Amino acid sequence: MPLDLFSQPHIHVSTQPAKILNILNLNIQNPSVDRAHQQLDWMLKVDWNIMILTEAKFSKGCLHIANVLGERGYKVHIPDQSDAVDDYAVFIATKNLPIEEKSFSFLSHSRINAVRILSHIGWINVLGIYVPTHSEFEPYKNDKKMKFQNQFISAFSSYLGDNKEDSHYIIGGDFNVIEPANTPRLGHFHRWEYFYNQFAEWGFQDGFRALHPHKDERSWSGRMNSFRLDHLFTSKDITPYIVECFYAHETRSLKLSDHSAMVMNVEF
Repeated sequence: MPLDLFSQPHIHVSTQPAKILNILNLNIQNPSVDRAHQQLDWMLKVDWNIMILTEAKFSKGCLHIANVLGERGYKVHIPDQSDAVDDYAVFIATKNLPIEEKSFSFLSHSRINAVRILSHIGWINVLGIYVPTHSEFEPYKNDKKMKFQNQFISAFSSYLGDNKEDSHYIIGGDFNVIEPANTPRLGHFHRWEYFYNQFAEWGFQDGFRALHPHKDERSWSGRMNSFRLDHLFTSKDITPYIVECFYAHETRSLKLSDHSAMVMNVEF
């Protein structure tokens, strides 16, 4: 289950239901301490009240980010390091929100993190997820990715079935998956890798596509290809409250990360 490694007794946690959620979803690419300073300079220009930070590790750079965010009034939720199968993790930082740490049955994995936030429509489950990457040349990475996806699908499907009254969700992160309609079609992606479809089957909506149904957008670029790998899904009852959802590409242009940041603003 997620642990808060920082007691942060000075942090004010609001008891009023949230009316506005300003969400940053960013792959921080396990930074050095120097790059962590640069990332913090960029992140702290906006008063986000939820940050989902993927491709974190229990490293000096990532823990520096967590410490500084704590000093700036954030409550930082960090998985238990004993759940780190491969050292990668998702950190979630919240600020001035009524929160409850959420222990899901499948949360014994550092690549998944979750908190509950009280909003004007009730408790919202906020999940962060970092899916293992695909590789054309290293089959063991695909095996690892398939195993993770299957574990997540099985556990989360069971949770949803057993907790139907718990209906409000925002699920963000680096999913390392593309849309089935991605152009151009990519033959080296296997059918099982279209993990994206599973969220629609669960009844969630792609927050970006809800506002931009036809816009061609990419959040990561390699030497040969570029993809939209970072996503924010919401339950259908939250989608109407999304005011904006877009990708901030300066995190790539400034070389803060190899991923663009994703921003979503929700107003209830």
